[in-house]
Amino acid sequence: MGSRIAAHFANAGIPALLLDIVLPNQPNRNAAALGGLDATLKQKPAAFFTAETKLLVTPGNFEDDLAKIRIVTGSLKPSPRISRSSATCSRK
Repeated sequence: MGSRIAAHFANAGIPALLLDIVLPNQPNRNAAALGGLDATLKQKPAAFFTAETKLLVTPGNFEDDLAKIRIVTGSLKPSPRISRSSATCSRK
């Protein structure tokens, strides 16, 4: 599922870091993420709009690459167009 979410970001032109666990007894520490990415490429309907968008997804693992994630704080502000009353559903 994570690889498909990463594909959605890539399709929007946003680079994505696809992290997964380190599989034991695998020489490539990113094998699980690479496997998920390969599975996504074979799915129907296609997850990626074009072959080039795959290049925006970088496979990695939680142990080595977790520090690459930057948490965005302060720059995200609530939209004035969305209010609590417009976001709730009223029952009649």
